Amino acid sequence: MAARLPFRDHYFLGTVVQWLYENVAGLRPGDAGYRTVTVRPDGRTGVDWARASVRTVRGQAAAASSVVDGTTRLSVGVPVGATAEVHVPAAHRSAVAPPAGAKWVRSEPGFVVYAVPHGSWESVARV
Repeated sequence: MAARLPFRDHYFLGTVVQWLYENVAGLRPGDAGYRTVTVRPDGRTGVDWARASVRTVRGQAAAASSVVDGTTRLSVGVPVGATAEVHVPAAHRSAVAPPAGAKWVRSEPGFVVYAVPHGSWESVARV
């Protein structure tokens, strides 16, 4: 029988994974049950790309982002029965090429926010 190491049971290790999902990849539940999903990748982390997905009661929610040659590409997968609020990293709305069917919601410092229904969505923005 292998010895059990007590530090593996500590929740602290779970917070690292949560930070990777919610901050680096930007995939967060908008409410309980993932009826809404929030995608807001954190560009301050210095990461050139990130990808995460999570199985929800509605299906798989996913987010992937990459920065290449000053262009940010953000891909989002929204499960059936859910909607997403997608925060595209951009200085202003004119720098974003949103996907067809996305609805502009607002602009925030460093982000342009769109609402999308279920499906696969991809946005491109000039940094």
